[in-house]
Formats: sequence, structure tokens, C-alpha cells
Amino acid sequence: LNLVSQVKIEEITSVPTPTPTPASPAEPATTSSDVGGEGVAPSPAPSPQPTPSPQPVPIYAKILISEVQVEGETAKDEFVELYNPTNQTVDLAGWSLKRKTSTGSDANLVSSLAFSGTIGASGYFLIVPQQNNDGTPNYKRSATPDLFYSGKTYSIAQDNTVFLYNPNGEISDKVGFGTAKDFDGALAFNPPGSLSLSRKFLVNEGYQSTGNNLQDFQVVIPTPRALNPGPVVLAGGLSVATPP
Repeated sequence: LNLVSQVKIEEITSVPTPTPTPASPAEPATTSSDVGGEGVAPSPAPSPQPTPSPQPVPIYAKILISEVQVEGETAKDEFVELYNPTNQTVDLAGWSLKRKTSTGSDANLVSSLAFSGTIGASGYFLIVPQQNNDGTPNYKRSATPDLFYSGKTYSIAQDNTVFLYNPNGEISDKVGFGTAKDFDGALAFNPPGSLSLSRKFLVNEGYQSTGNNLQDFQVVIPTPRALNPGPVVLAGGLSVATPP
């Protein structure tokens, strides 16, 4: 009996210990580039775009204001004459003509959108008010205008400054007269009655342009689209002349 018991005890106590199953190796973490199967190479960074070169600012010829009449047979019998001192025809598209009062209020005479036409080498360009609603002209002289003001109510008067701007917005020329607040050098005289303010013409030199309105302009009998007279000085400082 003791032998049987001992054998059974040995059988029970000699059960082999199971061998542990080895752990599976950890799988690598999935990245966004692994989605869908094989790895996808990351997109290359975009190439830097070259900085565009600045566009050169156009250079425009200097066009002069050569004559201004502020009244004639009526208060709106007026004109502004331009002169091209260069030997090239100039396209005036995009230019503008403005006026400023003695109180500093400014307004268009011809807007940049309405300005059109060309001015020939050593040529003139005549700008006048629009006709009245009944078709009668405000400008009374015989010289044919090249362009009309861009508004029916637009006009100039004594004690104003007239500006000519090129398409860059730069002042090509200006003339202030009477008691205007804006002028070059010194104020020119107001043109009285039916006379005009005219840039002086110098023989063998052309139109005087010293940057001084008083020195460069004189009061004369109007000569729209024609040669202005040379300097004539009378008593009291007013220069009144007839064409040569």
C-alpha cells in the first residue's frame, strides 16, 4: 500500500512545467505615409518663386501750359492752350487738367479718363468748355478746339491755378495768377476782360520756362493755337502785347 501511494504521489508531482510561448515582436507604428500599403515619399517643399522685378516708371515729355483765357464775350468764353516744346508727337491719353481756386478748392477741367488726342512736335493743343444745352458754344473764338472740358459746369476764373498732370500724376506744368494760393515762383497777373495770360516767346529760344509764373507769363490779346508774342512791359507791370 505504501508503495502504490508513493508511485501515485510521484506521478502527480512529476507533471512537467509547460514551456512559455515566446511573445510576438511588436509591430512598428503606422505612419501617415504607410497608409494604403507601401510607404509614400513625402512631397518636396515648393521651390521659392523669384521676386518679380519692379516695372520701370514711364517718363513723359514736359508739356507746357502756354496760354489761359478766363473770360471773354461771356464769363465762360475761356480756353487753356498747351504747347509741346519737343520734337516728338506726344499722346495725351491719361493726362489731366485741373484748377484750384484761391481758397484751395480744386476740381477737374479734363479728367484723366476723358483726356484724349495727340499734340504734335512744336504744336498746340486747345481745350475749351463744353457747349451749352441748346448747342451754343461758350468758347467764341475761331480757332478749332482739340478737346472739351469733361463736365458742362467746369470752368476757370480769375485768382485760379491751372495744373497739367501727366499719367504718372506728376505736375507737368502749372500757372497761378491773381491771388491764387498755388503757383511757381511768383504769381502772374490776372488776365482782365477779354485778354489772356500768355507764356512769353523768345526768338531763337522758344517759350520761356524759368519756373516763375510772373516772369514767364504776360497779359496779351489772345492767340489760341498760334504763336504767342514776345515780352512787352508797360507801366504798372502789366504786359499787354499783340502777336508779332
